[in-house]
Amino acid sequence: MTSKRWSRAGGLVVAALLAACGGVVERAAAEAGGAADPGGLGGAGGFGSEVGPELGTGGEGGRGAAGPEGYCEQACSATHEMGCLTTADCRAYCEAESGGWPTEVRAAFATCAAENPLCYQSIEGCLLGELHPPGSRLTVRLRVSGLAEHVGRTLRVWHDPGTPPGFGSEIVLDAGELELEWTEPVDTAGPLLLAYVDVDGDGECLASVDVTASLDTTWNGDLLAPVYEAVLAPPLRDPDFVCNYAP
Repeated sequence: MTSKRWSRAGGLVVAALLAACGGVVERAAAEAGGAADPGGLGGAGGFGSEVGPELGTGGEGGRGAAGPEGYCEQACSATHEMGCLTTADCRAYCEAESGGWPTEVRAAFATCAAENPLCYQSIEGCLLGELHPPGSRLTVRLRVSGLAEHVGRTLRVWHDPGTPPGFGSEIVLDAGELELEWTEPVDTAGPLLLAYVDVDGDGECLASVDVTASLDTTWNGDLLAPVYEAVLAPPLRDPDFVCNYAP
């Protein structure tokens, strides 16, 4: 299955996964040295929350055991003085989630505890931002299913035009199921995708005729290799506003 890329932001900067850390971050990373299995890290609990830090359940790689001895005590020894994450909550989260964290995730956690108030951002949200600074290219994936009745018609998908970068695909459906994927410098909060099926084949988005969709993507829970996924499948909300932002 091939797809046509509509546009792509130029001059992209691929940022390093982890900036140099000082103070408690440096001490925590040094004492916690060594690497562990990087797969399946982090938890989805509280990601994107607008209240205080939520203690998520964690991915398989971060569940069941704490990190190296003394790491959580060291990482939580200095929390943001005006923040919402208490030392006790910091220790509880760390001890529940840090098993399997490699060195860069442990350093990122110490940075979040010390420098981020974590009142309007979850711990996972902060970790993602530390590990994948602005400009980092991340994977966005759209799974399409249940569209067999629209085989032969054109599906157009694009990223929210109000939030750069601009990217998308245009594809003629030859089956009811397919998968589209992009790698772009999107925000770690997760991109919004807009889409429509050109039911009447006129090449334009017309809300009264075409099938439209607005899709929030969901983080897959992996801190080191995050993927933001959405599913396009009936029943669709068919929002009229989508056509106002068609490329």
